[in-house]
Amino acid sequence: MRTVRGLVLAGLVALMGGCAIAGFLADKVVPPRVDAIYKLPDRPTAILVDDRTNCLGDPAMPGIIAVQAGSDLQQVKALTTVIDPARIVDLAARLGPKFRDMPVDQVGKAVGAQQVLYINVAQTSIEGTPGILRPTAQVYVKLVKVSDGSEIFPHLRPGSEFSGSPAEMGYPLLVRSQYKSDQDAQAIMPMLRRAMAHEIGRAVAELFYTHEPRKRGLEYQR
Repeated sequence: MRTVRGLVLAGLVALMGGCAIAGFLADKVVPPRVDAIYKLPDRPTAILVDDRTNCLGDPAMPGIIAVQAGSDLQQVKALTTVIDPARIVDLAARLGPKFRDMPVDQVGKAVGAQQVLYINVAQTSIEGTPGILRPTAQVYVKLVKVSDGSEIFPHLRPGSEFSGSPAEMGYPLLVRSQYKSDQDAQAIMPMLRRAMAHEIGRAVAELFYTHEPRKRGLEYQR
């Protein structure tokens, strides 16, 4: 079982009430509905967000991702019970440096979960042209069973599209978005990071339930 390395956890962060970003562009033709990739077993679930290289640029961002993903999954009744992320924060504080090498399944066990939704944020970038900003994030998602440490999602098969490295990190998900803004990216970087974190959380949750496609210039590559 892989261990959690460089897991960055933050306290709960309130959802952002406003932003200088004007909004998403809506110019993408999309299918009527998007099917779930996998149906989650409805068990008490902990959500861990691993930003091992600090590519999100802010230790609060993993907490936003976890809260957003958990809230969305509960709202659509994909999960009944999501473990409060504050319990993982408390565990990390108690264990100190030892927490960094704690196996994912053992983290789940310690906070009372039966499975762990593990989100590894591997890379982020923000590009743009005048008036348009384009944040992008590459994440990998896996579901770990606490009772035996097995990875029950994704189901990797020899020779399959997702077998081998880097798919060993989890199911690959590329999250791209576009925002209108009359400001330079550096000037509103905290707001861009927060917006990116919310979209990562939403994109991860949408892997696990059938949903209406977003019509705001978002692109999730599964």
